Amino acid sequence: MTRRSIPAVLAALICGTAAGTDHYSKSVSLLEAAISDCYFFKLADVTESDPVTPNSPWFAILRTQANAKEMYTMLITARTTGTPLQRVITNGTTVCGHAQVSTIDF
Repeated sequence: MTRRSIPAVLAALICGTAAGTDHYSKSVSLLEAAISDCYFFKLADVTESDPVTPNSPWFAILRTQANAKEMYTMLITARTTGTPLQRVITNGTTVCGHAQVSTIDF
């Protein structure tokens, strides 16, 4: 490890709390499109979506964020077909009171 990479590693460790969480091979257990600024959902066997929202299994997608409609379409497809999502990534922040999703891989 070079001297230049040590500060980068330390910065990543210090800032790691806002990095978010990855969930792999999970099925959509509940999908909700409430009258809200967000789409909400839960994944099977996930009791905490992100440490930023302790003990909350709920995920949220802000309707105005990039690719929100595409992500919601993937959630509907996964839910109706029973196909697990390959990966759901949160970004370590909240939106509409729940962990914000940044990426869904189907």
